[in-house]
Amino acid sequence: MSFQTYAFELLQTRGEKGRALKTAMELWTTTVAGFLKMAAGCADELEEIINGVEGKKRLTQWVYDNLKTIPELHLMEPTMKHAVYRSLDSQLKSYFALKQEDFDPGFPTGRVVGEDDLPALLDDFTLNGHVATSEMEYSTLSGLVSGCGKKSEYLPLDFYYYKKEKGFYIARSASGNYFAGLYIESGNSGFSPASDDLVIVGTKDRVVARKKPCRLFPLAMNKWLQRKLETYRPATGRVVERDGRFFLYVTFEIPERKSAPARTIIGVDLGKKRIAAASVLTTSGELLESVSVNGLHVDQIKSITQKTAKAQANGGHYRFRYKRINKEIVHITVNNILTLARQNESVVVIEDLSNMRRANSSASKSPSNHGRKSNTYGTFREVILYKCKAAGVPVYEVGAAYTSQTCPNCGCVDKRNRLVRAGGAVTRFKFHCVTCSFEHENSDEVAAINIGRKYLYMQECREVKKKNKSAKNRTWQEFAQQMCAD
Repeated sequence: MSFQTYAFELLQTRGEKGRALKTAMELWTTTVAGFLKMAAGCADELEEIINGVEGKKRLTQWVYDNLKTIPELHLMEPTMKHAVYRSLDSQLKSYFALKQEDFDPGFPTGRVVGEDDLPALLDDFTLNGHVATSEMEYSTLSGLVSGCGKKSEYLPLDFYYYKKEKGFYIARSASGNYFAGLYIESGNSGFSPASDDLVIVGTKDRVVARKKPCRLFPLAMNKWLQRKLETYRPATGRVVERDGRFFLYVTFEIPERKSAPARTIIGVDLGKKRIAAASVLTTSGELLESVSVNGLHVDQIKSITQKTAKAQANGGHYRFRYKRINKEIVHITVNNILTLARQNESVVVIEDLSNMRRANSSASKSPSNHGRKSNTYGTFREVILYKCKAAGVPVYEVGAAYTSQTCPNCGCVDKRNRLVRAGGAVTRFKFHCVTCSFEHENSDEVAAINIGRKYLYMQECREVKKKNKSAKNRTWQEFAQQMCAD
């Protein structure tokens, strides 16, 4: 099961319904702010909990117990109380990145910290703007609770239930219009729908009058969003305010298709000159073809960044274009890879770049590192994983170590293979083996070959351990040299 999120704009938010929505968001934000202010005085207790043996379970109980002491919590609708508890619990765990056997913060959220880093992280949590906010200014809280817009005074409102009597739902009328039903008010005032022909999308339940208050908002809908809404079942929702407009972000459950047996392997490498390169291999590791998937060039990134900074200095909104172009090119690149995978009946293999954020944090601002810091590795990984699963294409991740330094012709592993002199300058965009003198114009395509072969290497390692857990696997260099010799 994979998930996708789409945004729907809420309409008719200027009257009584809009005031009710703002009141609920303000109540949510005030509750979170009050909890953080309380937590600021408990740094020692938090440090003890996080360093404890059962840090995850203890932190969950700590949040549950202390959230009850916030007065605004008791004014919330019952399902909103549970939602704010779940939101704070998950965000605190992601922020502190507790390293437990049964908890993995994943990529790209959070970072694993040791005992030496924890005091500094706690100081940042309690003192560096996360709780020191004015009464009506909550934008700095987005450092802890994600999703808050820079031009919004409210934190996003989360809904963890998609049901007809709590949380939220999306209903369709007989005329084809769509409405979002939000349970954001406590009490027993009740509501009466304008007509009795509203049917909840996904569950086929009819919307009827009930005692529990509910607010109905029309949704802005196009055919593309309507197709997604009718195809997949909504799971969770989030209301976000942007410059006076309200949007409902709905996360859909995407069922995975059954994948057919793979006949070839496609290794995908994320590069500097182009966002990705792909190499098609046989199941024995023999190269069939290599292709550079068109993507965003480093010079284009620099140009857009410079124009964005200039426009922002003049009060413009050019920054949104950079984000849109970057996201669009990632989707185009992934679609090209999926087309190549369908044509060759392939399994897609990508690099495991879960530590890329930590590696990039120490990178300098030199031009040679600009592409590595600007490429959207996390977005690319997220998009290719859910699109492959939804399309029924098998996808795997392998370690990226030495894939760009290994010669595909002889199996030699040497970092000097990437340091090729071109026109008197040292470049890492070409490949030249120091052992067999094998050359290639695009080092990313060479790395893609090794990524595909590393999938075979990982399969061999699993088979060896499956037969004998104490057996010793071959090294990657030994495997690569043997494959080249064969």
